[in-house]
Amino acid sequence: MKKPIVCTFFLFFFALLLNAQTLTVSEPKVCKPFGTNDFLPFEITLPPLPNQVDSVVFNFEFNSVSNEIILYKFSHLPSLSDTLPISHNIPFDSIFNIAQNDSNIFTTKINLFIAGIPYQTFLADTGRIQFLDAPQFSIITTPPNAIFCQNESILLQGSGNATYIYNWFNTQGDSLQYNTSAFNFILEQDTSLKVVAIDLTTQCTKDSVLHFFIQESANLILPQDTSICLGDTLN
Repeated sequence: MKKPIVCTFFLFFFALLLNAQTLTVSEPKVCKPFGTNDFLPFEITLPPLPNQVDSVVFNFEFNSVSNEIILYKFSHLPSLSDTLPISHNIPFDSIFNIAQNDSNIFTTKINLFIAGIPYQTFLADTGRIQFLDAPQFSIITTPPNAIFCQNESILLQGSGNATYIYNWFNTQGDSLQYNTSAFNFILEQDTSLKVVAIDLTTQCTKDSVLHFFIQESANLILPQDTSICLGDTLN
């Protein structure tokens, strides 16, 4: 009767150990377009590690735009901080061909080492990266002209989703107006303005630069003491 009990206890302990050895990786959210200077932020929760383990290697696999596998790995030295999620940023340069669409699934696994010798490998964990769309908007000018008169009052309004806010700046980067979809200014000289739209739902941003040019006034030149009679035509 003792052997089944021992066997049952061993299986229970082994199952408990396997359940404890789970790797949890957060699913990051990033704004499109995802570019050269960007990175993917991950939080990784490690399972309890044996005391002898002196290094851990994380293996990531991403889908490329051509549906191939992109490999990325980094090393980690276990410490007391492993009781909290480990943060790691994967630079875009390392995975520049990643698919930025609905098929952006990634898988992860970890290899444990003792004195540089492979000790154990945890099975892969799967997740998905959410690439969020940037704001889609346009700026409507009133009056709707490409060329304006000097000292003309121009009203600018953002045309986009109701959850957007707009911040306005001059060419020096100085703030002109915050948190408003409408901006009114007097055009005194040729100038450029920058508007930044923020999606309040995703916190993604997009900017656009607007250029304004003054139409020169027409000059009327007539000889001195020119007389114009009623009904005459003047070209």
